[in-house]
Order: sequence, then structure tokens, then C-alpha cells
Amino acid sequence: MNRWPDGARAAAFFSFDVDGEAWLLGADERNAGLPVTLSQARYGPRVGVFEILRILRRRDVRATFFVPSAVAEWHPDTVRAIAGAGHEVALHGHVHERPDLLEPDDERAITERSIGILTDLTGFRPTGYRAPGAEVSPSTMAIL
Repeated sequence: MNRWPDGARAAAFFSFDVDGEAWLLGADERNAGLPVTLSQARYGPRVGVFEILRILRRRDVRATFFVPSAVAEWHPDTVRAIAGAGHEVALHGHVHERPDLLEPDDERAITERSIGILTDLTGFRPTGYRAPGAEVSPSTMAIL
């Protein structure tokens, strides 16, 4: 019988999508002019993530944060705080584009751009990936 470390009986994986404004803009660029909606979306990267980081720190838990690279550019201190606390910052598109709706060359360019942005901000090349909209294309695995 396999034993878990320190007598644990189970394991859990904690992950968070830090979509911020990106999911609105990726879904429909007309959302860019809706200040109340965008303000609500900014709560996550401006406030919510820091509350989550406090809870995780108190419990000594590590997690993965899936961050669209545009959100990382708009909220670089948030991404640095996530990485600085020892959590994984993983790929999640640029503005939350669904890969299944992209041409392969566009998907590759977005992925490469996102890797560059997250690497520059965190000092670590991202290895994790969550497809925006939970959809992948026939090219996604080869691109990754």
C-alpha cells in the first residue's frame, strides 16, 4: 500500500484563473468601453489575488495561477507577487482567445508571445497551460 507523506490521506490541487479584463475583451472587443464591467473584472488582479495569496501563505499551500499574458502586462505587480510567493504562473492565452477559433499560425504566435511576457515578468519559463474557454485546437498540443 502506498503511503502519502506525513500520514496525509489525500492530495489537492489548487488553481486560479486570473482572467481580469482579458476574458471580456477576448469574448467581444466592444466590452472595452464598459467601465463598470471592466472595473468589476479588474477586482481579481487588483484585490482578489492578494487575498488568495494571504490565505495560501497562512496554510503554506502552493498553487498554479493561469494568467493571460495581457493581464500580466496590465498588472505586472500582481504576477510578480504570485511568482515571488513561490506559486506557478502558467499560460492562459493573451486576451483569453479560444485556440479552437484561431488559425494555427496565430495560435503559435500568441503562445510564443505569452511565454515571453510571463518569462520576462517572473524569471521562469511557464510550463503549465490551461486553454482559454477550455477549448483546444487540433494544433494546440504540437504548439505547446
